[in-house]
Amino acid sequence: MASSFHATAVKARDLARDIRNSLRLKSSFLAAKRRGDVLKRIAGLETLFKMAKDATVLDLGCFDGLIAYEFVRTGARLVHGLDNDGFHLDTAKRIFSQVNVPSRFVHADLRKPDAVGHALGAHDQRQYDIVLFLGVYQHIYRSMGVQRRKDLVAGIVDRVGSFLAIRMPHETWGDFGGLLPDDKFELVHAVPQIGNVGELRIYRRR
Repeated sequence: MASSFHATAVKARDLARDIRNSLRLKSSFLAAKRRGDVLKRIAGLETLFKMAKDATVLDLGCFDGLIAYEFVRTGARLVHGLDNDGFHLDTAKRIFSQVNVPSRFVHADLRKPDAVGHALGAHDQRQYDIVLFLGVYQHIYRSMGVQRRKDLVAGIVDRVGSFLAIRMPHETWGDFGGLLPDDKFELVHAVPQIGNVGELRIYRRR
């Protein structure tokens, strides 16, 4: 009797796990579909890959870590990634567990004040050679007040050592563009929107 009950409990547990994993995979698939083909997401970043040798990289909205991995492949010496989805962070961690480069992927809600500092804690580098903000702003700015948007961009700007790469739909740039200080950055490269993968702009700190 006890053995039968245990077997039933194990089956119920395994079924619940399979359903949970199936839902997570479906969610991940839909998120990846919204983000767009990874090759399109990488398109235009080749300019930065050439600057990646010995660079520190901060990926805000790192998703599954594939773009961050490309920076490691081209010589980055440290990568930190933030995202608000634990499943995607787990994927990034698994990828980087096979890479002999210091990395840290942690949960963060960029809509909250000083999300980067709170998430990284003592690991925060304060400034990174390359900061990525790719395909994130269009998902969060509508739930943020004007001052909070300004604070978010100011916090990103403070962490840029050399280069800042931003990608978002063309129509969203109208809201974001006015928040980026022209006196601190110059536009060095731009790639138009490709399907559902937004327009890319790469800036260099003056």
